[in-house]
Order: sequence, then structure tokens, then C-alpha cells
Amino acid sequence: MEQFLMRAKRRLLPWLLCLVHGIAMAIEAPTDQPTLRWMTIDFPPLFMVSGPEHGVGDYAQGVAVANLPGYEHVLQAVPPNYQRIEQEMKNRENVCFAGFLKTPERERFMTFSEPYLLMLPVQLFISAGHAALAQENGAVDLRGLLDTGTFRLGVLGGRRYGATLDQVIDSYGERGPVYRRYSKDQLRGLINMLMAHDRAIDGVLAYPGEITYLSKQESSVPRPLRAYPLQGSPAAIFGYFACSRSRLGQAVIASIDRTIPHIRAEVAALYARDLAPPARAAYASLVYAQWGIRLPRE
Repeated sequence: MEQFLMRAKRRLLPWLLCLVHGIAMAIEAPTDQPTLRWMTIDFPPLFMVSGPEHGVGDYAQGVAVANLPGYEHVLQAVPPNYQRIEQEMKNRENVCFAGFLKTPERERFMTFSEPYLLMLPVQLFISAGHAALAQENGAVDLRGLLDTGTFRLGVLGGRRYGATLDQVIDSYGERGPVYRRYSKDQLRGLINMLMAHDRAIDGVLAYPGEITYLSKQESSVPRPLRAYPLQGSPAAIFGYFACSRSRLGQAVIASIDRTIPHIRAEVAALYARDLAPPARAAYASLVYAQWGIRLPRE
């Protein structure tokens, strides 16, 4: 695993050099090369643009940039708010981001790559002190739970969770059993709300790796939490590069697609790094069945 991480860091060096060169050139002189604006957020563990580690999204983005020499690349840090990135893509023709789910709504103004990341499905996390939730065939009916009127769910504002869950969440307005958090500390803030004494929310939707990562950080996630699978969730969720739906964006995605088969194995290993052992075992089976990738041993 240590050798893999060293290799991943070496692969990121061309990206960093390319970004520095692109930003310097953009400042110093005009250029005939088209400019790509890469949205980046600090939202661990998928995006870790500060600190010594790299997340799945910034690693994949770095490889893509290093393989796109015909463009000037500008890195634009934005708050971890998916709606902000969506708005940038609606308003500009040269915006790209390495961490979106594909939805019909987004496809109206985004061009998507082939999937480069396979993720375990979102789960419902509650405090272990909360009463156990009713399940059917080993999973919770989210709509039925919210319709009881006694359970309030916390979600990240602007995030998409997959077609089935999005339909449930979107059916509730800004008021009611779904609370949408848009602040900078979206997930950490939701967990703090969940664990507070007066408990403003009863549950949080999150990916298993996110919770595992936060639990390793000092004072981030008071333990214990209980996780529940959700009815209608697929066995796996795919992550994509996305660019503005424009001629430029389509050309960029076509170039990125040629690199994706070569990065999936390292992306999968990075993603698995933040999974608890049972989840890692389940993920290893999924990624092998889908892409024939064997995860490196820890």
C-alpha cells in the first residue's frame, strides 16, 4: 500500500507542475490555447486539496490534467457546495469537475465521461442511542420513515444520491422532514447536529468511506453510529468527470475517456483506503465483478 501511495504522489506531480505553469502563463501573457477552469473543493476523503494526502477526485483530476497538454489549466477553489459548481457549468463553457454523479437534470448542461470511480451505495447513519429502525428485507424504506413525521433527515445541499433516493428527497420541500445543509462543514456539521444533546436531526445520508474517514479525525465523529442500507439503492454508484456541455467540454471529455481505463485500479485502491474492513471486503468483490480489478492487500 505504501508503494501505491508513493506511485500516486509521483503521478500527481505532472498535474501540479501543469497547474503552476498554466496559472503562470495565464497571468504573464495571452495564449492561443483554450483555458479549462477546474473546480476543486476540500471535501475529504473524496477531495483533499490541502494536507499531505490525496483523495480520489483530486488524484483523478491531476491525471486528467497531465494528459491534456493542449489547454491552459486554471485551478479554481470553491466552497464544498455542489450547487455552486453546477452554476459555474451553466454559466461558462470551459468548466470541469472530477466528482459528479450522472443525472438527467445534470446532463442538460454537463457532458459526462465514462465512469472512473465505483463507490459503495449511500447509507443512512443514526446515533446508536436512537431506537432501532424498522427494516424490510434488511433495508430501510426511507420514504416510509420520513412519512411517519417523527424522523428528520440531514442531507448535503446540492448533492445527488442516486435516482431512487433523489426522488424521495426532492419530494419534500425546504421545510419538513429533510434538512439540507449548505455550509462549508456540510457533512461534519450534520454529524455534529446528529450527535448533539438536543438532536436537531435523526439521521444522515453518507457514503461509508466518508464516515470512516471522519471517525479517524480528532474530535470529528463521536462514536458510535449505526448504519442502515436503504431500499432501492443500487449495489454500486459510479463517479464521473463532468465538463460544461459545450464543444470545448465535449472535446475534453473525449480525451479524458482515453485515460480512464488506465486509472481505475489506482482510483479504486485510493477509495478503498477509507473503508472499514467489512466494507472494504464488499467493495473488493464489487470492483472485481465490474472492472476485473483486484485491490492491493493492506
